[in-house]
Amino acid sequence: MTTEQRLNRVEDDLAVIRQLLTSATTYAESANCRLDRVGEKLDQAVSRQDATDA
Repeated sequence: MTTEQRLNRVEDDLAVIRQLLTSATTYAESANCRLDRVGEKLDQAVSRQDATDA
């Protein structure tokens, strides 16, 4: 394998890694948004329960 072929392979591998990191970032951001919504709904449920108990 020539040096140029090795360099091309490394560049290809780095492109794949970049895509995987981008995908993981998108997934994490999406999961974080869902957790925020769950937290908001939990806060609302606790507030309703507190109002019912009062």
